[in-house]
Amino acid sequence: MNNIQHILSMGGYGWYVWPAYCVTLFVFGINLVIFAREKKQIKKTIQHYLNTSP
Repeated sequence: MNNIQHILSMGGYGWYVWPAYCVTLFVFGINLVIFAREKKQIKKTIQHYLNTSP
């Protein structure tokens, strides 16, 4: 149990490191959501172009 606490505390810098990890994961998640929406919109635009072209 002491080893887990030592790993989580990261040598006394855990209070700084873990919030930074959370912010990084949050930003990464936002980027994934934005990418998925843009991909969906691009797909819709291409499909519309293909349906309306002669």
